[in-house]
Amino acid sequence: MNFVEKKNIHDRLLGVTHMDADRELLKKHSPGHKLIGKRTFNPLSDASSLLWALLDFASENEILNNRRSIVASGSKAEEESVSAKVEEEPAPIKVDEEVSGSKAEEESVSAKVEEEPTPIEVDEEVSEAKTEGKPALAEAEEEASAVKAEEMIFDANDEAEQIIDDAEAEAEEIRSAAKKDVSDKKKSQKKPNTRQ
Repeated sequence: MNFVEKKNIHDRLLGVTHMDADRELLKKHSPGHKLIGKRTFNPLSDASSLLWALLDFASENEILNNRRSIVASGSKAEEESVSAKVEEEPAPIKVDEEVSGSKAEEESVSAKVEEEPTPIEVDEEVSEAKTEGKPALAEAEEEASAVKAEEMIFDANDEAEQIIDDAEAEAEEIRSAAKKDVSDKKKSQKKPNTRQ
């Protein structure tokens, strides 16, 4: 792959939300790579470096498939934890009217039952999330990550524009100083008028 192709793929795939997936794939292809153990200080820059290095070992499709499989496995783990949590929760307390001693106890128990969702309700919510393709929590996290990434890119663009503006202003100052020096040298090199 030549530089232009690599740069185009890099620009299409760049994102901080997939940094861990890219790091795992790089670790699979090159276990001793220096970027695998590097701590993250600037997420966008580090994600860019990691992706650039990964493109030496993996194709665009392989990177995308790896990212999708990690997202899918994270979704499955989340669904399993939700179902395990539902199984761990005790069933709502049923009030037997014949056994209950007082109305106050009966009211507190019924209020408690209304507050906690039954396992059936939770299972319905999980199945609805499955039919939508992703659990609601994973989808919300992905949207939040995308918004955060967009904000970081926007901030980076602002910073880059400011750096460019500063550099252009400094270059203009240098040009002006150089022109002044040249004109001063020309004036000093002119022969003085000796006629009187």
